[in-house]
Amino acid sequence: MDEIEERKKQSISMMPEGMLDKLKEEEIINLVAYLQGDYQIALPE
Repeated sequence: MDEIEERKKQSISMMPEGMLDKLKEEEIINLVAYLQGDYQIALPE
């Protein structure tokens, strides 16, 4: 398992600009909940 060697706070978001403009309110709520959660869903292989 890889370890995080360093964390730095960035002044800009990694999310592409305008990304949230394309999402419905419920999708934004779900996205924030997912990002704050303790689990991640594995990508399909």
